Amino acid sequence: MLIKTDSNGDIVWHKFFDEFAQFTHLDVNEDGIIVGGFTWHPENGAGTNLALLMTDHEGNELWRYQYGNDALDQRVNPVQFMDDSRILSIGGVHALEFGWIDFMIRVQVLDYSVTNPPYVVDSYDIFPAEDTFGPFSLIDVSDGGLLMSGVGRDENAVEDPTQHGMVIKFDNEGDSLWGRYYNHTADGFSNWLNDAVELPDGGFALTGTSENGFGLYQIWLLRLDSLGCLEPGCHLITDLEEQYTDLMGSLSIFPNPLQIGKALNISFQPKVEGDMHYQDESTVLRMYDMTGRVLHEEVLPPTGSSDGFIHRMDIPQLASGQYILQWMGTEGQWYDGQGVVME
Repeated sequence: MLIKTDSNGDIVWHKFFDEFAQFTHLDVNEDGIIVGGFTWHPENGAGTNLALLMTDHEGNELWRYQYGNDALDQRVNPVQFMDDSRILSIGGVHALEFGWIDFMIRVQVLDYSVTNPPYVVDSYDIFPAEDTFGPFSLIDVSDGGLLMSGVGRDENAVEDPTQHGMVIKFDNEGDSLWGRYYNHTADGFSNWLNDAVELPDGGFALTGTSENGFGLYQIWLLRLDSLGCLEPGCHLITDLEEQYTDLMGSLSIFPNPLQIGKALNISFQPKVEGDMHYQDESTVLRMYDMTGRVLHEEVLPPTGSSDGFIHRMDIPQLASGQYILQWMGTEGQWYDGQGVVME
């Protein structure tokens, strides 16, 4: 279904389209509206294909186009109008020879008109060798680059089927500058980032959903800085694997500013119900300078309780300035962080 609203959120019109299973992304230009999603395979009722639909500005269908394999293809995410009457379409196509969890990223450039279905000008497939990635959003960034968000699995996809929210930043030549995994909760099964916008300060806001494996979903909203960090300084961590969002605010420090030679008190307070990470597993505290050099590290043994506690950190003699304290898991998971001022 397509819905158009006015600036107050009141519905102007809504349109239904038979046979489309889901719409996931759209773009608008002077010619009309282009929508990406997926639809049922015409011959294999259990299969799906990627699909495009174009309408005029009133939601009246102009044409539809579908493509993919005779299997459970994913969907077109994203789709956008280009210059010179062309469309960029990116989606996940089932890689039949690699097993059911694997999808190729199919990138297509199509010529279109308002009267005839599009035809492919250029097409190529990308198959990540050790992980899978479904792109859901692609936006232009003010520095000339691109930001892509979606879902991915890491290299342990068979042993750990968790789907991570994923964001990749590209320069204007298409080379990746950084890529980061995000999870809403430690036990979340599916973490999807569906859309993104650039913010005036150069950071990004992203929205998506997180599912716990039992059909319970939560709306998920992230705000990242320009380097993809939930808290400034994640780009300094060379072994960062993924960032969790549900534990932000669990860690606080005092005093701050800290007088040189004094100990830093670090307070942990539960932000979520259930077990905290420090209850049954070791976690790590690391102090970094602003160049990413690790100045001090302490491993916290399991506490055996999810109750809050205070840890005293004796910091080595440091010069006046700004530093970053990060709380992490032993395998590169980021939980929370704070800036520290020494004076």
